[in-house]
Amino acid sequence: PAYDPDRIIPPHLGMKKYYKPFMVDPDILNLAFHMPATASEDPRTGELEQLTDDIKTSGEFDFVGGPSWVQVDLEKPALIHAIVVWHYYRNADIFDDVIVSISDNVDFSGDINVLFNNDHDNSSGMGIGKDSAYISTIWGNLVDACGPDSHGTKARFIRVYSGRNTDGSLPRYLEVAAYGFDIENSENHNH
Repeated sequence: PAYDPDRIIPPHLGMKKYYKPFMVDPDILNLAFHMPATASEDPRTGELEQLTDDIKTSGEFDFVGGPSWVQVDLEKPALIHAIVVWHYYRNADIFDDVIVSISDNVDFSGDINVLFNNDHDNSSGMGIGKDSAYISTIWGNLVDACGPDSHGTKARFIRVYSGRNTDGSLPRYLEVAAYGFDIENSENHNH
């Protein structure tokens, strides 16, 4: 993708990441596939169904644009091992204040588990994060959710916050995937 030299570079931009192999059970599923999605507001572009349709292209109309957050309902409690978030990547986009959190509550009240936060200055009002900003790519941003015992983190809802792109444009989401097992079927797998 082309990179605009006049773009403001965030001070916490990380170097290009190459993920080491993420080891999971071979039967792991994308639990978010075709699950219902909601957002902080109606999208200015795109449809919420695009967030879980497994299409990760970054074309002219292949994104959900506008909302400050999007949310996926897995429809039942799950053990999540990884979440992958794709933002628009056609123009080497860098989005500020990307925060990935999970909860068992639809309104994210009470117990919330923040898995990723690259808000370096608390401009989102949700706390300073320790994660680096990154340039969006075709591979998405992998967020480890295995937890301290490597058995996965229990949750039903995934919420992804994003600030503006460093070129000033509104958030543009392509896809949210959640790899893991639903709680009912997790007992059939060795972790």
